[in-house]
Amino acid sequence: MVQDGSGRGRLVPTGKSAPSLDVKYEIFHRFLESNRLNGLVTSRKMAVVRSISCDNGQAVPLGDFDLLFDKEIIRLKHISSDPEWLVLSSNA
Repeated sequence: MVQDGSGRGRLVPTGKSAPSLDVKYEIFHRFLESNRLNGLVTSRKMAVVRSISCDNGQAVPLGDFDLLFDKEIIRLKHISSDPEWLVLSSNA
């Protein structure tokens, strides 16, 4: 599981292997709690991407991407508003 902080990885269009961008990323985790009708409180851990930047200074286009690092994958949507990166699914 990815730790909070920064690292390096590859960014590829969702479901593809190319084009691949070498990137730096900054991720942290947030815990979300919800109350169910039966009074139980559930919580889950969610990855939040603070930033992703290309090593070569190239701008990352808008669209759906997979961030690959170690054996982890985070599926993302890069949009033009804040937050800039939406986490669609994650095993991190």
